[in-house]
Amino acid sequence: MSQVLTLELNDDVYMAFQQQATAVGVSVAELVAASLNRKYSLSVSPQSDTEEARQRLLGFAGVITISEH
Repeated sequence: MSQVLTLELNDDVYMAFQQQATAVGVSVAELVAASLNRKYSLSVSPQSDTEEARQRLLGFAGVITISEH
């Protein structure tokens, strides 16, 4: 079961999420949901190998930093 949650974020926070989401090829909503699931140790059972790989990749989203020169 899942629920819909609407969040209001300031522009800086949203832009940080957007950069991370773009870096791993997911939407901001997917990144935030995966981050919350990881943070609160909620059980996420992947539907497929692709989804499992995506979840593992999202685990690196907070670690990856994009720097522009």
